[in-house]
Amino acid sequence: MDESNKLAKIVKSKPVKTWNTVTSNTQDLQKVDGINREEVELDEVLNIQQREKRRQIIRRYEAKIERSRELSRKKMAPEKNIKKRAYAQARQIVRKRVAGQRGAEYEKLGPSEKMAIDRAVDTKTKLIKKLAARLLPRVKQAEQKRLALL
Repeated sequence: MDESNKLAKIVKSKPVKTWNTVTSNTQDLQKVDGINREEVELDEVLNIQQREKRRQIIRRYEAKIERSRELSRKKMAPEKNIKKRAYAQARQIVRKRVAGQRGAEYEKLGPSEKMAIDRAVDTKTKLIKKLAARLLPRVKQAEQKRLALL
């Protein structure tokens, strides 16, 4: 069983993406550890073993990821990435609403608390999509402003 099949089995065959800001034309960076970037998404509910596996993968490829980030910072983000950013911002807003005080301090929470909050947020997909559509113009404008400052 190859690495991508192992990860697909781990994440229950959900389409996922990793490292949203990382884009590169090189073949070795498109597939990190045999895992397509389009296949790994950080927004899904992960158990403790999955979180540990992701942490190890990120740590192993940290230098390559950082170099590709530097290169991509100098370019306008593709429409797909801008939509992902808007979706992520919408998800964060919903997370704060659903989790209340705990949602504001999400990064400081333990894995089990994060999983519980993520499950509650996953029930609000229509709201997240609607918010993402409303946030899209702001995200585009922020990207254009960022490039103007370079």
